[in-house]
Amino acid sequence: MFEAEERGREYLSSKGMADRIIDFKNTDITAESTALALEVDVDRICKGLAFKGKNGTAIVIIASGNSRVDNARFRDVFGFRPSMLPADRTEDLIGHVAGTINPFCLK
Repeated sequence: MFEAEERGREYLSSKGMADRIIDFKNTDITAESTALALEVDVDRICKGLAFKGKNGTAIVIIASGNSRVDNARFRDVFGFRPSMLPADRTEDLIGHVAGTINPFCLK
């Protein structure tokens, strides 16, 4: 279990929601595969997208499962062109391994 997963479980448990945690045994966890497994529309799934920020920081955007980032709007909001955070930097900068980003317990 990854450290971020443990933190997420502890957080949800502290809020009385431990019984709502669903474990997926596959390693290909995408919004689409999660929606399929839960038999819900992909819009009901949230995904985390990690981008390079300024000065070695990161920006995490939580979006619905089928959302895509509008490059022009990103540039308007943040002042620079979006660039995905490299997978090997994700855990260090935001506390989650690439592919497991969720809105709980970000660094």
